[in-house]
Amino acid sequence: MDWLRVPRPTMPIAIGIAAALVATSGTAVASSKITSAQIKDGTIRLRDISKPTRHSLEGSVGPRGPRGYRGPRGYRGLPGEPGKPGLPNLIYVQGTSTDIAAGTAPTVSAECPSGTSLTGGGVHGSNTALRVISSEPLSTGLDGNAVANDGWTAVVANTASSATYQSYAWAICTTASTVASSP
Repeated sequence: MDWLRVPRPTMPIAIGIAAALVATSGTAVASSKITSAQIKDGTIRLRDISKPTRHSLEGSVGPRGPRGYRGPRGYRGLPGEPGKPGLPNLIYVQGTSTDIAAGTAPTVSAECPSGTSLTGGGVHGSNTALRVISSEPLSTGLDGNAVANDGWTAVVANTASSATYQSYAWAICTTASTVASSP
């Protein structure tokens, strides 16, 4: 009965069996219950606890606390960039008041003083029977150019049947060195 005889284990087989016994005994120790008495204080971190357990430990939001003290005033900021220069020395010129007879449509105007340029203007009428036919910048040509920057002019018609009313133009002028017209 040689075929029933169990061979004697060799040294590598004996070491393997011993290693298997040691490995399985460690599993048996780890599967036993760990109590809080066996855990050292301060060794369990938040990441060691599962998410559902962490959420179950959260309480409801408490009441709002009192407002804190006002902090100290901050440092003064840096100065900003300088702004663009405005229009210097605006001059308002009112033209001569003109009597406008019924059924007529004369021109009224206001001219800027020498050395100034027009920035705007308009016309005034003393009654609602007066109708403005045109109201626009004026070019007298006295400044040597054809740019309409010398004053303001308007044509005003009196639609009344018999009354005479007054009207005048006005101009806003400046001493600025560059006032351009648009094309």
